[in-house]
Amino acid sequence: MTGGAVVVELGSGSSRKTPLLLDALAAPSVYVPVDISEQFLAESVAALQWRFPALNIVPVVADFTQISALPALARGAAGGRRLVFFPGSTIGNFVPDAVVGLLERIGAAVGRGAMLVVGAGSTGVQVASMFHAFGARVQLFEAGPRILPAEDEAVAAAVAAE
Repeated sequence: MTGGAVVVELGSGSSRKTPLLLDALAAPSVYVPVDISEQFLAESVAALQWRFPALNIVPVVADFTQISALPALARGAAGGRRLVFFPGSTIGNFVPDAVVGLLERIGAAVGRGAMLVVGAGSTGVQVASMFHAFGARVQLFEAGPRILPAEDEAVAAAVAAE
């Protein structure tokens, strides 16, 4: 992703995975962590601000499952790139209709054209398959040696080949 991107992380918690993403991006301009815990946000923002001093960090204390709006910065500049980072498995706790509602609210909050990155465990692969079925371009990635690390190797290989 090109420089100047806005990164929104849903359910950021301790932001343990966030530095991996921010290091991989070309100079993101804004990071918007969203979490229900004000304490987690304060602690993670302090650590991230120390590690990424040039990054504008705009924490949002909210239940991301009910998010309806984000600060204007989260929508980025006109034509700017926006990335929604959702690395956890929380989405697997929802029934399909609730997942659709959640994704619609996320889309409305960040605007059309944003990129959604969902963890590549079995639930993330299911969500990616749903997006692919609707015509979205999908790319799966995993920090480990293969996607679906907890699944049978033959199943993971077949999914990776798709």
